[in-house]
Amino acid sequence: MLEIKVLSNEEFLNKKDLFNKDYDLENTMFILEKNDIVGYLEFEKNTLYYMIKDIETKNDDYLLKDGLVKSMINYIDLNGVLTLIIKKHNNEDLIKNLNFKNLMDNNLYEINDYKNYSYINAVEFFSSSCNCCKGKC
Repeated sequence: MLEIKVLSNEEFLNKKDLFNKDYDLENTMFILEKNDIVGYLEFEKNTLYYMIKDIETKNDDYLLKDGLVKSMINYIDLNGVLTLIIKKHNNEDLIKNLNFKNLMDNNLYEINDYKNYSYINAVEFFSSSCNCCKGKC
């Protein structure tokens, strides 16, 4: 069974890290399979938005990345933030399938190089009937 969560220092010490990386635990979400870390999503947060800085999974598994991003959308919603931003490079499939929008269409956050980023609004994500097919099912 897989578990997706932000780990405390104590919880992290008991896990086997397949990526051998130094993490900022407060700003990293993990996918756990038993005691193994099989994926992570590092993020930056502020009061207006959260931004995905890095996302990595065992064997570059798309479904694990999809699960991490969806969990992150839920996480920001629970923390009272509406917007999640992701860099387009190497994330095109996630952006398309989860219905992210081009930040260049709405650069409210004054992000440099905004043309290379996409965003999603948590309220819109959860109010749509289906994100896998953009509401066509």
